[in-house]
Amino acid sequence: MIIALRYVGIDISKKHLDIFDEADGVPRRIANATQAITQQVARWQCDALVVFEATGIYDLALREALRQAGIQFARINPARARDFARASGLLAKTDPIDARMLAAFARAMQPAPEQVADPARGALARLAKRRDQLVLMRAQEKNRRSEADDRAMAERIGRLIEVLDSEIAEIEADISALIKAEAQIADDAKLMRSLPGRGSRGLHAAHRADAGTRAGRTETTRSARWPCSLQRRQRHLPRQAQDCGRPKARS
Repeated sequence: MIIALRYVGIDISKKHLDIFDEADGVPRRIANATQAITQQVARWQCDALVVFEATGIYDLALREALRQAGIQFARINPARARDFARASGLLAKTDPIDARMLAAFARAMQPAPEQVADPARGALARLAKRRDQLVLMRAQEKNRRSEADDRAMAERIGRLIEVLDSEIAEIEADISALIKAEAQIADDAKLMRSLPGRGSRGLHAAHRADAGTRAGRTETTRSARWPCSLQRRQRHLPRQAQDCGRPKARS
């Protein structure tokens, strides 16, 4: 026996959630708060598919409650939802209508549910992201220190750099501990360290290498674009200036 999915659309804002459940067809509004969301999710069964637009931190409590309850959900691109609303004639902008539209989107488009996230990998990603942010901040402060024309100001900046050094070292230690504690991540880290050009500090070293590769691609792209931009500028120069530097034809 195949159990039909029930489709639930949720419009999310900072303070509340507007919900439309096709099973009863009744729009409702609850607070965007952990307790209210947990109570609402408890009313749904595992045969529900909940669809909402990706809203960053505002959908975090909803995602966590759905994961813990084992309920499928799909976060969709807001642009995709607007395209569907336009095609369906549901462009009236009210939160309850948006929730109804998202439920209709779920039924018509059958979006793939998000995969269950690995908590350890999620924690590792957050640590790596924060480390990158601090490394960038440290580089900026070092540049400011090198440009400081006042010794007292340079010393102030130096003290901040020391704080950033300490925080980065602490995060790297947390990353190393997490890698050692998780067997699968440890295997991945071992593989990454075995590749040419990878550092010996684990996954965050690979992360740095990837960032450098991206930076190199950016520079290559800029270099490739440079002759084209020069040609565009030359169109606006006098003929003599355009010919400057070009090899002259032999007579």
